[in-house]
Amino acid sequence: MPLRRLLILTLGCFVIGTELFIIGGILPDIADSLKISVSLAGQLVTVFACAYAVGAPFLTTMLWKLSRRSILFYAMIAFAISNFATALAPNFSSLLVIRIVSALSASLFIPNAASMVAELSETQRRGRNLGIVMSGLGVATVLGVPLGITINALLSWRWVFVFVAVLSLAQAFLILSLPKNGISPVCSLKTRFSSLKNPAVVKTLVVTVLVICAGFTTYTYIAIIVQKSSGMNNAVFAFCLSMYGLASILGSWAGGWFSDRYGPQKALILNMILLVLVFALLSPASSQAIPAILVMFLWGIVGSAFTPIQQHRLLQVAGANGSAALALNSSAIYLGQMFAGCLGGIVLAWSSASIIPIVSSCIDLAVLVFVIIIGQKASRAKFYKLSA
Repeated sequence: MPLRRLLILTLGCFVIGTELFIIGGILPDIADSLKISVSLAGQLVTVFACAYAVGAPFLTTMLWKLSRRSILFYAMIAFAISNFATALAPNFSSLLVIRIVSALSASLFIPNAASMVAELSETQRRGRNLGIVMSGLGVATVLGVPLGITINALLSWRWVFVFVAVLSLAQAFLILSLPKNGISPVCSLKTRFSSLKNPAVVKTLVVTVLVICAGFTTYTYIAIIVQKSSGMNNAVFAFCLSMYGLASILGSWAGGWFSDRYGPQKALILNMILLVLVFALLSPASSQAIPAILVMFLWGIVGSAFTPIQQHRLLQVAGANGSAALALNSSAIYLGQMFAGCLGGIVLAWSSASIIPIVSSCIDLAVLVFVIIIGQKASRAKFYKLSA
């Protein structure tokens, strides 16, 4: 797949990632502006994630007559409109409704972008190309999120969403240069959910839900966990998130490369071990700026490596239903985020912010055990099949 096309899709992920990740950095300001608690404001993430999880498998199927390029274009136009509307939202209730529209448009873009990459890439480069496109999410935290935090500090959180809306409009017209023909048609809803008959696919999706839940339980409230605990000012906090984002780019590429070279199962086990350690370190490190920045950098690497590894693993176990499984994986990602917003809010209401990373570490430890167990069972099943 030509690099130019990969970069266009990467930019789309960057735009959506900027809007998605900036929430954690400006959540206290949104809460203050709307005169609500931070834990209630955190439910903006929950609503977005819930709408995305529901929309991803259904909307693409409903638009089956459109080419992937058309779906990507209209999704980005809708994303731009919803972000302009977010900037004008008068209260929390209207903001919740607008977040649903924003989530539905995002749910059309990311799985269709991943499917386009999978369909147009050579098999031996699929993992790396997915890693390149998903690195757009990491670039969002390097460039988009710090810019958003700066805009928030100079103007207000509303102008942050105007910034995202303008980026979305520009991206929409770049999408028109992508190929319209020669792309596999969108599968039916029945075909899309038929991949759930495969137990390996279901187990893989469960891993996605739990790992994303662990990560976003901490990230949603990162401004409280890191900025307020360490006493960082806005400039230092923006730099911290930039380091996280830079590491995310490296992690996306590394995850795709490692998965291609050693296989997604080995890559996933290593990834889970590192995630357990990183979240365990973040809690004590968050009280001081330099240790917090270092741990955030490590988290960016291992956290972003998960997505291309998991996508590669899903394509491996889903076989011919790979495209459908990727759409379900996008739903699983945002289902995990939905649980994360609720879980983080509950922990914050009943305990201190420093406990949240510990909760994330415990979730990832449980996932590590689960991945090892299902990997051993799969190996034994393959051995018995070859012996028969």
